[in-house]
Amino acid sequence: MKTVFSNCNIIDTENGCAVRHGADITVSDGKIESITDHSAAHPGCRVYDMSGKYALPGLINLHVHLFGSGRPSKVLGGGSAQRRLIAFIHTKLGRFVLSRLVNSAAENQLNSGVTTVRAVGDFCGSDIDLRNALAKGKGGAAGLRVLVSGPAITVPGGHGDGTFANVADTEEGLVRLVDENVGRGADLIKICITGGVMDAKKKGEPGEVRMNEAQVKAVCDRAHSLGKKSCSSRSERHRRRNSRARRRRYDRARLCPL
Repeated sequence: MKTVFSNCNIIDTENGCAVRHGADITVSDGKIESITDHSAAHPGCRVYDMSGKYALPGLINLHVHLFGSGRPSKVLGGGSAQRRLIAFIHTKLGRFVLSRLVNSAAENQLNSGVTTVRAVGDFCGSDIDLRNALAKGKGGAAGLRVLVSGPAITVPGGHGDGTFANVADTEEGLVRLVDENVGRGADLIKICITGGVMDAKKKGEPGEVRMNEAQVKAVCDRAHSLGKKSCSSRSERHRRRNSRARRRRYDRARLCPL
């Protein structure tokens, strides 16, 4: 069934940002089919009265970790506090608290004008659970489009090791992690090639390369064979060193300038 947002106001960015009043936006299969002058008749369509309201394009946030607040956290920097937190997350109460945090973060995204997020690294598949619930219209963030990777994939010492990433030290083991994430319903695969700021113990560690090209190739080739794209987390410091792997293997890169 087509959806019509009827009698709304639109800011026309191709005409000096003039406001176009009384427009009908027809949406079919999640895509805008037409924008026409207002009409009272839309037979066979679901119609929402937008009188006095504005239609604006939704923002897209391509890199989120919904379990976090965005503030610096010493708890996830290693040590006994991190071990206690990870142990708690794997309890029934911990999963409940995690679910509340993730749902709250998703609501904040939607209320900020973001309509699509790409969640790239989670605990216990919490982002996958959120996406599935939102697809059923459940939760305060219903309507938010969420693309999820599930836990990130890295090697020992890589960004997220011990927190939001699953770890293997062989190409075969890394391929199994890809299969596990896809089996859980991941939309894409996230890899962490270097160390990260959050889990660094000394100066320079965030830029140290952890995954070699063969390991990156194994993960990305497996993801592509399963019809999934891949994205990477790596530091700016070693961007050139890994340029060949970046061009030939994974599909998107998220840079962390230092």
